[in-house]
Amino acid sequence: MTVHITFWEGKVTLRSDEWAVLESLARKKQGWTIGEQPLEARYRPSSIVRTLSEKSLSKLATDRRLDALARDGVRPPWAARITRLGRSVLEYRAHQESPPEPVPPAPTSAPGSEINVRAVDMDLFRTTLAAAEAGSLTDIDVIALQSVVSKARPVPGTHRHALAPDKAELAVVLHVLFLESLYRDASGYHQLLRELPMSWRRGRRQVVIRTPLDRSAAITAL
Repeated sequence: MTVHITFWEGKVTLRSDEWAVLESLARKKQGWTIGEQPLEARYRPSSIVRTLSEKSLSKLATDRRLDALARDGVRPPWAARITRLGRSVLEYRAHQESPPEPVPPAPTSAPGSEINVRAVDMDLFRTTLAAAEAGSLTDIDVIALQSVVSKARPVPGTHRHALAPDKAELAVVLHVLFLESLYRDASGYHQLLRELPMSWRRGRRQVVIRTPLDRSAAITAL
């Protein structure tokens, strides 16, 4: 399958009010959350729904869908539902607020690699892997992340680890760092984007990664 990861520079981490609206959408297990006010800036909750949609965390109903949701001939101003990525971000936040014990790093080292990640990012990968193996994070490619953790080696004299990932491993690394960027800290995500090999870029701001996963995902960072 093909994973399209499109990114822009700028603020990524969600604000508290954006988390609140995302949680509200998540409480609707099926179907659409109906809006009562227009999607305009002066209506704060509805403007947040638009922002979440632009970040691919929610999906806004089309005009045809709004027609189908009409009651007594009155069409709602908008309707939205949470996306798979939105639920994944909420799972990730829950994991980060009660993380498992980190897995110790491998003691050996190997110089040279296509990309480097920070030691703090490796700690993040290990705790995320433990949560994914335990079933707490359902949208993480466990096999690819296991490979990342086992292959990464400390770079002597630095606080970085060297990694020569295949495209499935790069996809899961970007996915974990993107979730972290939405939850708390975008520095690792943006730093890795700057280090991506040019051969994996298509155009100026898009990375196209083909993976063996039986799914495709669109990840947008604003």
